[in-house]
Amino acid sequence: MPRKKRTSKKPGQAQTAHEQQKWKVCTYPPFDRFFQKNPHHIPKRKQFLDDVQQDPYTSKTIKLKGYPDDTYRYRSGDVRIFYNIDKPDRAVHAMLAVLRKNAY
Repeated sequence: MPRKKRTSKKPGQAQTAHEQQKWKVCTYPPFDRFFQKNPHHIPKRKQFLDDVQQDPYTSKTIKLKGYPDDTYRYRSGDVRIFYNIDKPDRAVHAMLAVLRKNAY
């Protein structure tokens, strides 16, 4: 009878980054349009996509009050990105990106 592989992980222990499933990120036209008009902010877009794929509840986010459930704001310098989280599908919907001066 073959032996089971031993692992150093204990039951209930957190998964490593390689074992965790990434979140799917969907972008909408207003989000994409902002970065087409402001190409110097593209590194912030890449940072947002990388961060949110790993964990959409990262420390750079704030849950918005007065908006539908699971609506968050991501802050990256002077750019604010608004997105929704769809937990059952493990999807993040990036709705809008705007400059801070126009966001509030």
